[in-house]
Amino acid sequence: MADPPQSDAVNGTGRLALSRRADGTVLELTTASGPPNSNSTWPQWAPTIGKDYAWVAFSSERPYGHRMAKGVALPAACIPQGRSLCKNMWVTAIDLKAAASGNADPSQVPFWIPGQTALASAVSPRWTKSALSSIQ
Repeated sequence: MADPPQSDAVNGTGRLALSRRADGTVLELTTASGPPNSNSTWPQWAPTIGKDYAWVAFSSERPYGHRMAKGVALPAACIPQGRSLCKNMWVTAIDLKAAASGNADPSQVPFWIPGQTALASAVSPRWTKSALSSIQ
């Protein structure tokens, strides 16, 4: 089923997906993408990959606790083009074994990145490499 044509400058139907290189299968990351109209965008892979999981940071317009929920008064800068929530940055894990075969969603429940202001827009996550080689 195709998404309806875009009616505003913000892609409210933004969903995350990955394409499996081996066979071209596209897997929608439903768990990571969140509820409908979360406007999940700007996915960025972590610079390193683990044995079992890869990590993706992205921005999403979704409720976060009591600070950012439907009906909470938001600053004007946080609601461009009439959106109802601020965009914040989230991280999800991608199960590498699940992503390598089958058609199941390999994404895990995302977490909100600490340290950001819930009532401010944050739309372009970037990963950095560790400045310390080991913590003593």
